[in-house]
Formats: sequence, C-alpha cells, structure tokens
Amino acid sequence: AVLAETALPAGAVAKAGGASLVAGPSSLVLRWAPADVPALVRYSADGARWTTLGVDVRGGELRVDPRGLPGGGAGRFSIVPAGGAPIALDAPLDKLAPADAAPAAWISGPVEVRAGEPALLYGRGADLEDGALADLRWEVNGLPAAGGQTLQLGALAPGAYSVTLTVQDSAGQRVTATHRLIVRLE
Repeated sequence: AVLAETALPAGAVAKAGGASLVAGPSSLVLRWAPADVPALVRYSADGARWTTLGVDVRGGELRVDPRGLPGGGAGRFSIVPAGGAPIALDAPLDKLAPADAAPAAWISGPVEVRAGEPALLYGRGADLEDGALADLRWEVNGLPAAGGQTLQLGALAPGAYSVTLTVQDSAGQRVTATHRLIVRLE
C-alpha cells in the first residue's frame, strides 16, 4: 500500500503494520514494535535490489540519512522482526534522497617508481544504485590504456605521468579519478 502521494516533508509520518517512518530535516526515523525483538531493516528503490540498513537492530528504532539511499523517487523500507512477518513502508523520497547518485572512482598504487620498474595501479568504481562497476577505462597522459581493475605500466621512462580512471554507471553518469605517477632516474 502506498502511504503517501507526495514526498514526505519534515515531520510527516507514514504508518503500516505497527511501524512508522518520520521524516526529519536531514534524517528519516523508522520505528516499529515490539522494540525488544531484533529486526532486519532494508531499503529498495525499485523493489528488486535491496540495501541492508541494519541487521539485528534492537530498540525498535533506526535513523537513516536519505542521502545515502540508492535511487530516490519511490522507495520501500522493509522491517523484518525475528520470527515475524515483514512490515513494508512505501514512501516517495524524491525530495530527501538523490534521484540517481553519481558513481565514485578510486585509484590506488605507488606515487613514485624508479625508471625501468613496473608500476601496478588498482582502480575501483562504485555506485549506490549499481554497486561495484565493471566499466573502467584508463588513460595515461591522455592516451587510452588497457581496461579492467588493474593497470600494469612497465619500463617507464623518467618523468611525470597523469593516469586517469573513468567509470560509468547504468544511468550513463561518468566520473574520473586522477593519479600522478613520478618515475625517477636512479
């Protein structure tokens, strides 16, 4: 059952099956009974992929920052008390959670190597909606390099190298991370 027709303004309450969702200025508060029973709390923006917000949560309450939730728009919270039936809370969150968060990219590896030595760099991309990203594209000094999670640079001449990693999520959003590698003559 849909519990709200528009986004929840601060102070608004959605209720279902002994649970409630209260929207504060920067957080959501989920409450349920009985409070002494541990519960699994999760969230889905699409009803198919679920993000676990808490496991064995006790006290009958969990605060959530909506900016960390995947998707946005219509969302469903599920509270599953131990030994009990799941409680679903549906609420549009378009003013509280981003519609589609941008991905993030990271590069790790050495910042300095000696001339002639190989340098191995590791790249990662992640997105709230998609999880780990597989579309990883590398460039070295503006020229395309091999794809994948690792970039092996061998027998480099002395100098400075700019290595970029671009990742793309399923919505087509791209983000780039940059790593500077210095090759020393020694």
